[in-house]
Amino acid sequence: MEFRPLRWTCGTLTALLLIIANTAFCADTIKIGVHESKPLSFTSKNGTLEGIYPDVVMQIAKQAGWKIDLVPVSWLKGLEMTERGELDLLGPIAATKKRRLIYNFNKEPVITDWGQVYLPSASPVKTIIDLKDKTIAYQKGHIMFNTLSDMLHKFDINFTAIPVDNQQTVFKMIADGRADAGAVNRLFGLLNEKQYSVKKSAIIYAPLEILFAAPKTGTPKILQQLDIQLEKLKTDKNSTYSRILNRNLLGFPQTRGFATLKQVLIFAGIGLFAVLVILLWTLSLKTKVNSRTRELAQQTGKLKETNRLLNAVMETTTDAIFIKDLKGRFILANSATCKALGKPLDAVIGMTDALLLPAASADVITSIDNKVIQTGQTIHAEEKLDTAYGETWWMSNKSPYRDENNSIIGLIGISRNITDAKTMQIEKDKLQDQLRQAHKMEAIGTLAGGIAHDFNNLLGIIIGNSELALEDLPKEDPVQTNLSEINIASLRARDVVRQLLSFSRKTKKEKKRIYVHTIVRECIKLLRSSIPSTIEIKLDLFPDPLPIEADPTQVHQVIINLCTNAAQAMAEKGGLLEIRLSNTTALSRGADTRKTGSSKRYVQLEISDTGQGIDPEYKDRVFDPYFTTKEVGQGTGIGLSVVHGIIENHEGRISIYSKPGKGTTVKVLLPAGPKEQTRDEPAAVEIPKGNETIFFIDDEISIVKMGKTILEKHGYQVIGESDPKKALDIFISDPDRFDLVITDLTMPKLTGDRLAADMLKHRPDIPIIISTGFSRNITRELAHKVGIKNYLEKPFDLMRLLKTVRNTLDE
Repeated sequence: MEFRPLRWTCGTLTALLLIIANTAFCADTIKIGVHESKPLSFTSKNGTLEGIYPDVVMQIAKQAGWKIDLVPVSWLKGLEMTERGELDLLGPIAATKKRRLIYNFNKEPVITDWGQVYLPSASPVKTIIDLKDKTIAYQKGHIMFNTLSDMLHKFDINFTAIPVDNQQTVFKMIADGRADAGAVNRLFGLLNEKQYSVKKSAIIYAPLEILFAAPKTGTPKILQQLDIQLEKLKTDKNSTYSRILNRNLLGFPQTRGFATLKQVLIFAGIGLFAVLVILLWTLSLKTKVNSRTRELAQQTGKLKETNRLLNAVMETTTDAIFIKDLKGRFILANSATCKALGKPLDAVIGMTDALLLPAASADVITSIDNKVIQTGQTIHAEEKLDTAYGETWWMSNKSPYRDENNSIIGLIGISRNITDAKTMQIEKDKLQDQLRQAHKMEAIGTLAGGIAHDFNNLLGIIIGNSELALEDLPKEDPVQTNLSEINIASLRARDVVRQLLSFSRKTKKEKKRIYVHTIVRECIKLLRSSIPSTIEIKLDLFPDPLPIEADPTQVHQVIINLCTNAAQAMAEKGGLLEIRLSNTTALSRGADTRKTGSSKRYVQLEISDTGQGIDPEYKDRVFDPYFTTKEVGQGTGIGLSVVHGIIENHEGRISIYSKPGKGTTVKVLLPAGPKEQTRDEPAAVEIPKGNETIFFIDDEISIVKMGKTILEKHGYQVIGESDPKKALDIFISDPDRFDLVITDLTMPKLTGDRLAADMLKHRPDIPIIISTGFSRNITRELAHKVGIKNYLEKPFDLMRLLKTVRNTLDE
């Protein structure tokens, strides 16, 4: 290497000139602002400024021969005074692009600090994801908090920021429960956390070099000298720098007897001139190596801390976090991702979803990944996947992964398992659908009640007048046959209305002794006109069936529902609908087969079709409420559930036998009652008559005329009225004139129950019969409670009207 004495000499002279210049420009006192940020700087109990910055500044001033004035300021006030040039230096402070436009900064950091999130002692927050919707306190103008805020927004984490004056207030707010979390310097937290009921979290962020700031109009040489002196302090192993850090961070006591900067320069100068020729090249090389080593050490430290922070964020969350390249290969995956894939990390890295998941799931993921890479946009999507947890739902947030040139080189994804929430939503939607169906059925029931009232009035007129005509015509008259058919059809229509009300739960079920074959024949007459002619109906009824104790309307409903289902199964191609009725014996439920006498007699009803059959997958669900395989608008899914409920209520059994494409057979067992020993010919029924005065009231004039005619033909004196208010006035004018009152319930202006109550006020012993086609507001029992003697359900025939009148009068 070529030796250049002149260069060395010039360098030495330059150093001496810097010392002289330093002494010259420091003739005036240097004002240095220091704000509260323990352990970097703080005011002690005796009022003196202490901490890393005051100690370092005092040491530099001692070595450089400066006169300094440490000025305690608040953070914001210090920034303003420095900007106006009222302070020569301000520290501690981190440099940002915005601040570099306002202030000048030295280059050599006094110390490197990090931001850290602190929490209440009982806080459940563990990762940065858990800060969602939390309140976070921070010091106004704190640069590290800006980094935390940017990071939270990048992850789409909403929060509420609470700015305060200093970091002590941040800790107080956390301890008092006024904030869910707080952001402070890591060094401040380490030395102050024990004074408050707070705990540090694993959330560490924003490594920053802490510097000195100077006004733009200040002397640059102050900052230059700061860098020179700081570098010497930090590179000299025997300097006070390490002891200053130990004392302020670890509490080690300060030692005395250190050499001053001038003494170091004197000895260094003597040594320099003594060995200048020999060591200059070595010192120059060593300086470069040390500088490069420090840079590498700092970069390595930052990289390690960044990796540790990234690892803490990724491994403490239950969300799957991953990065893939353009070919869909995993280049990074956290433990939650590996658990979902059911593979260790080394078996995941370098693999694609197609190699780790079933084909269907891989296709779902790949389609969304391709959209992210092609469009360069962030996509939020729900993914239904077959993972190591089974069939699960995931909410994925996928963004393009870019290099330093902003080119897309892959994608970054965060996926959260939302299976529980999704399942709850599906169940909620299912319940809402069932509720809507229930509301529909309730509406049908309400409609049925309204129809029943009007329809029963009409049927009452038809039945009454047909019976009057039958009484007046000779029995040999051919019109008798026609009128009898009208009367029978009207009575059947009455039963249909009762079935409608029973279906909508509007009438009380009453069991009585019936023969099923009679109801089967009635049902077939109704069905034959409603099912396609391509369906043949075949009956096989046992000639001597046993009777059962049952509600005839409900049995009618069972047969109609089962036959309708069978007909719908054959609607496209037609077929054979076969109905068989027989007597049988079977074991009672819960009976012990080892004991005798455990069998019971049943009436067995079988309904078979040659339709498409039932898929075995659905066979066990056909009795579930609202379950149907029919298209929307073709079935409600309640028919078989209603049938099942009726059979259970009658202590019977129902079973289904079916094969796809071969048809279906439904068997119903209903407990048989004792058979009648003899069937005598019915005795001639004597028509009851009387001569009492009856007040007949109904808003339907035709019913008033019909009732008046029937009663008068059988000896009674009848006064009819269609206006309830006028009827009340007539009754009040002479209450003792009447022996009995028959009034409709549902009338305009004044209802029958209110009319009866007003009449009973004027004559408490007057017997009253309430007649109604349908009402939800009054029943037979309720009518008796309010003083009404009897209850006559419309439509009534001649015999029932006369019997009810006679029985009421006789009571």
